[in-house]
Amino acid sequence: MFQLEPNPTFTAPVAIPVPGQGEATVEVKFKHMGKQGLQAFLDGAKDRTDIDSCSYIVAGWSGVSADYSPEALATLLENYHGAALAILQTYIRELTGQRVKN
Repeated sequence: MFQLEPNPTFTAPVAIPVPGQGEATVEVKFKHMGKQGLQAFLDGAKDRTDIDSCSYIVAGWSGVSADYSPEALATLLENYHGAALAILQTYIRELTGQRVKN
């Protein structure tokens, strides 16, 4: 049965660009946000750093060589320049139901 109240978290694969190797897929556990919450999050994006934005929406991960923590997330974002954009795009795509076309 369809639930009017979504689960507080959801998991989605995120393709992280890896220099010289293409992409690596990380299963990211995201925090759900309603429509108004997402709009407020997007409206304030220009005032936040990548780590602040990603910390706000990421609740965990699997497929990474270290357990999830704020410090591990900061290391990921520091070492992989495209990671923040990949995480944020996947989050928005999953929340809004937009699908990538082949």
